[in-house]
Amino acid sequence: MHGGGSLRRRAAALWARTTNPPGSLGSGMLLAHRAGAQLADLEFLQFHPTAVIGVPGREGFLVTEAIRGEGATLLDAHGERFVDELAPRDEVSRAINELLERTGERSVSLDMRAVDPAMFPNVVGALAEAGWTSRAS
Repeated sequence: MHGGGSLRRRAAALWARTTNPPGSLGSGMLLAHRAGAQLADLEFLQFHPTAVIGVPGREGFLVTEAIRGEGATLLDAHGERFVDELAPRDEVSRAINELLERTGERSVSLDMRAVDPAMFPNVVGALAEAGWTSRAS
């Protein structure tokens, strides 16, 4: 069952980006509801705070949270950390959103230089394929 990412995209600018596949409308929830299931606590639908934006064909590509667990850091436009990357998803997402609203920036950066690329070959490969390469400090 896919989530309702496309619905959120239309609903508010806050949810303008999603890691759900295009066309995800939450149809599983609709079918369950029509079959008589009671839906509750929909505010707890799962979301993910780190995904790629600005790369055609890779919009919404999920960057696993394990990368932050291995030492990647979230940076603002000045290269400064602004959140504990190991905090729960809602806290990390809220911190990112608050920073973007306050600064008017479109995104934050994920500095993965402290992470062994061999641990995440799919992510590193997808980013390299999209033209993102490692930068020296």
